[in-house]
Amino acid sequence: PLARVARGVRRQASRAGVKANRLCAIVGPYGGNYSRAYYADPILCRRTLEQVSKALGSLPAPSKHHFFTSKSTVLQETPLDALRMGREAEVLAAAAGFAER
Repeated sequence: PLARVARGVRRQASRAGVKANRLCAIVGPYGGNYSRAYYADPILCRRTLEQVSKALGSLPAPSKHHFFTSKSTVLQETPLDALRMGREAEVLAAAAGFAER
């Protein structure tokens, strides 16, 4: 699912976040950024998601989404699930490894 703009983020800040690799968003049909719904998940810390996205570097949004939502052999669960369990350092390390591939 997509959210029009991540929770508490204005359009201008969303564009800046995408440019700085902090947000994983796709451009909609009218030019607006659409971020994945997990950026609006109240259980997940948006700043941590931004750090992970930044660690993934300039990978395209679909690749970043794949990282967040696919089961990792390193983490033994999806990075989103690992973040929900407070495993930020492990997810950041896995993101750095994923970006190097």
